[in-house]
Amino acid sequence: MLSVQRRLYCERMKAEKRRIESAYAYLLLRYALSERFDIREKPELSYGEHGKPFLKDIGGVFFSLSHSGGLVLCAVSDKPVGADVQEYRKLPPRTITKICSPAEAEELMSGDEKALPEKLCEIWCVKESYSKLTGTGYSEGFSKFSAKELKDSGRAYVIKRGGSFISVCADGRIYPGGSREIDPAKLVQRLGENYRSPIKSTVLHTGNSDKGLRESVCVIFGGGSELPESIEIPADSGLRTLEALGIKPELTVGDFDSYGEIPENGNIKLLPHEKDVTDMDEAVKQGLSRGCGTFLIYGGTGGRADHTLANIQLIARLSANGKKALLFGRDYAVTAVSDGGTLSLGERESGYVSVFA
Repeated sequence: MLSVQRRLYCERMKAEKRRIESAYAYLLLRYALSERFDIREKPELSYGEHGKPFLKDIGGVFFSLSHSGGLVLCAVSDKPVGADVQEYRKLPPRTITKICSPAEAEELMSGDEKALPEKLCEIWCVKESYSKLTGTGYSEGFSKFSAKELKDSGRAYVIKRGGSFISVCADGRIYPGGSREIDPAKLVQRLGENYRSPIKSTVLHTGNSDKGLRESVCVIFGGGSELPESIEIPADSGLRTLEALGIKPELTVGDFDSYGEIPENGNIKLLPHEKDVTDMDEAVKQGLSRGCGTFLIYGGTGGRADHTLANIQLIARLSANGKKALLFGRDYAVTAVSDGGTLSLGERESGYVSVFA
């Protein structure tokens, strides 16, 4: 149910609790996008200068995620939005001047001392949600604006739920009637109903490869260093990548020199170290034998120069034989078009196109 990007993002978190909450935040985003905007595919995320996430290749849709203390929060809108959940805790008194405006600090210090920690936590939550709205994070400082003014203007909505504060900020007035809660089990069930694929996926894997053989499309994950930004992983062998993702390959092919050992489990096709073809060649051969007509190759660039050139030649041979192939680098893609072939770019595509003949 998670995209490869989100799965890897969660795997990097050391605390299991945070990994689980982050995974559910993504599932909640999928659910909200489906319900509000009828977006059914797994969203890919990009990030702004200060880490604010946004939907890649989807304009006019905004979201914000937060999780803390066992609560997961997602806000979606057709306008910029920020959301934050903070588990209540006592903050050190020195944080008052860092979080509060001068007027807020004066009001807290002159008020009920017992109520101060809870009020401070609420102010912090509101300002965190506002910083997520603007995308600036803490870089502009929290003492320069007032949480009360945000609430009074209707741009901030804050409630206390159990031992946590929940706040949502927007460019315009917020109407809290649009909020709802969903049980985690029901969330998974709903996504299972809405997103179950009609295609049974199988995985083809080389000693350096990844990800999938789906009907006539073969996706191979190589071990090169130039990986797409949406798949932020270290370049090792593709099998180790699959293991990290929890994916069990249908077939594993290669000499496993980069893997370091011959895998003991699964369906293995062992190749000799000295041979006339690369592991990637053999992976493509296996895909062809299964009737694949389109090949998407990740991690096939940026490592050894001879492997990169060999992979470019490989997609050229596929094109000459009537097959489609794309070789993906970190922020670019290479394809081959044979005589009579065409290359079409979508309306949302941008960047440069270089042609070699």
